[in-house]
Amino acid sequence: MKGKGMGKVVLLLGVLLAQPHRMRERLQSMRIAYLSEEMQLMPEEAQVFWPLYNAREAELQKHRQNMRNQLHSLQNRIPPLSAEAYADSVSVVYLGLWQKELDIRRSFHERFKKALPPQKLARFYLAELRFLRRILGEELHPRE
Repeated sequence: MKGKGMGKVVLLLGVLLAQPHRMRERLQSMRIAYLSEEMQLMPEEAQVFWPLYNAREAELQKHRQNMRNQLHSLQNRIPPLSAEAYADSVSVVYLGLWQKELDIRRSFHERFKKALPPQKLARFYLAELRFLRRILGEELHPRE
């Protein structure tokens, strides 16, 4: 992802971290509908996949809430941090967010591999990326 795209991801992350519960639910409903259409799961696949997906999303949400709490406590720190200490602290939280997200996704990848045939797992990942790009308003090319 080029620099401009990374800025959009950071902006989206900020929006997702700060948005009201109802908006998150609406976005999640849209994501599930999109994934369902793109993946074309058989009923038996869906029975295994969706509980795993929901567990992953719950774990990611829990982690994101923890990150929000950490950032909030940094902003309200008394005595206030110096500019450099604040920047360093935010950087640690920011990098920790992405590392933990990667750890969670990697952990669930192994579970998804057991639940879905390889082609459907690939469809899932590509559909997630296309959905994110669509939300970000990036130009989409068919089946990238």
